[in-house]
Amino acid sequence: MRREGENLVRRESLQKLYEQALAYHSVGDLNRCVNCCDVILSQDGQDHEVWNLSGLAHYGLGNLQKALTYINQAFLISGFETYLVNIAELLRRSNESQKALEILESIKNPATPNLQFNLARVYRDVGRNADAVVCYEKVLLKTPDDADVLFNLANVLVESDVERAIKLYEQALRLGLNVAGMNLASLYLKRGDIESSLKIYKQLEPVVNKDDHSFFFNYANALSKASIHSSSYFKEAKKYYKKAISFSSNVLYALNYAHLLLRFGEIKEGFKQYEKRLSLNVVPQSLATLEVASRLAKQRIVVYAEQGLGDTIMFARFLMPLREVASEVLVIVQPVLLPLFERYFNQRAPHLCPIAFCSIVPDELKKRTFKRISLLSLPFALKMTSNAEIQSLIPPILEKSCKKVGIFWRSNQENPLSEGKNLTLPELLDGLSPLLSKCDFYSLQVGIDIEERNLLEQYKIPDLGSGFKDFAETKEALEGMDAVIGIDTSILHLAASFGVESFVLLPYYYDWRYGAQGIESPFYAQSLHLYPQECFDNWKSPLQHLQKILLQKIDF
Repeated sequence: MRREGENLVRRESLQKLYEQALAYHSVGDLNRCVNCCDVILSQDGQDHEVWNLSGLAHYGLGNLQKALTYINQAFLISGFETYLVNIAELLRRSNESQKALEILESIKNPATPNLQFNLARVYRDVGRNADAVVCYEKVLLKTPDDADVLFNLANVLVESDVERAIKLYEQALRLGLNVAGMNLASLYLKRGDIESSLKIYKQLEPVVNKDDHSFFFNYANALSKASIHSSSYFKEAKKYYKKAISFSSNVLYALNYAHLLLRFGEIKEGFKQYEKRLSLNVVPQSLATLEVASRLAKQRIVVYAEQGLGDTIMFARFLMPLREVASEVLVIVQPVLLPLFERYFNQRAPHLCPIAFCSIVPDELKKRTFKRISLLSLPFALKMTSNAEIQSLIPPILEKSCKKVGIFWRSNQENPLSEGKNLTLPELLDGLSPLLSKCDFYSLQVGIDIEERNLLEQYKIPDLGSGFKDFAETKEALEGMDAVIGIDTSILHLAASFGVESFVLLPYYYDWRYGAQGIESPFYAQSLHLYPQECFDNWKSPLQHLQKILLQKIDF
């Protein structure tokens, strides 16, 4: 009797210790959880629940192999397939989905909802979306109101059956899963339904954590896109960006806030926020040892291109005021832009310091006392404060008869930022059809395919773009044009920067560089005519407006 009493006391003590371990695990105190489990296992090495709990805690501490060993021990002791599911899930989270799949498919009783749910997630990870859908639907047959399953199924279907995905997100949101609302709001925004997106964010705001910076950032992004078509959203977008930034130092938050400010002409604060991008280590390794230029006056300055070709062309205007204060300037640009810069940005004048261009950092640079600055940091360093200052740095527009018109319709298709910006050549020619007999059109498009070449030949449009070796040659072709018609791409920046009258077709959500509805572009107010989509992913209206304006211009 005495021994039985001692065993009972020991079991009760171990049970209390296990409950304490569970409590530690639930609040994230994983080291104490492991310590409790170690004490229990030192006295009872056959407690499979403790082996499993300790394994989960070890995973949380970053020790995957130990976690797998412990949970496998729980399975060997008990034979419970639940532990195999746990092992598979840890492997999935560790990007070993194929191993996880092998384990889950080996389980003899695959009908349980928990297994089907985990199997579905692994199927999605390995690209077997159809199998994932089947598994999620099996779970829903038994638990039709499981918000997590509805949410995960919607995530799988969002690319193949967006209407059903929307319904599933809505159902999960009604069941209280707020993250489903976040995905739904994002999906509405992506489809151009700003009103529905903002409605959901407004619905979610009272129930999210007061310091949920991710929510505030996404809400601000939606308001920022809404402000493109209605400036009434501008102040609210500012408010939520500031809220997000107050809770997080995420650089992306500051960058998107900067884009909003610059779009609406708040130049000084906009470029100040834009400087925060430099924390992303955008400095070329070969220049990293050079001192940052904290001031420009009477300094040897090396300026480096930081982003795409269009940005390099657009920000090149700031080299002139830089040369007015520096003692010497060296500019490092992309190789394809080097001939353009050497030929057109190399002006000589007594009040301008010497300037040179290269595409590779010269070895002797480090031997001299140069200081570095990004080309995109020049407006902030030069203390630009207004649109007028920026616009004054490019030539005035040279309005001509529009008899010779250059066209281009797509940018680099491999660039994810190009999504939604491009037209097809048939779309563009159809929109310009009444003008084809009144103007001489020339293709400035680089990298055309066979179908495009055949279509140009059919319409007797000379293909100039296929012959361009660099942007200096593109610039020479632009000099012979009365105007250009195209999309947001580097050729447009080149034309607008050199005073060629430019008609740009813009997507529904267009870039900050072009301002907003009723708000002039901070960079190209005089040289650009903007024709944005009025309906998402629909070029009909902007092409009709452009056609009408050009016909009036030609007839006049």
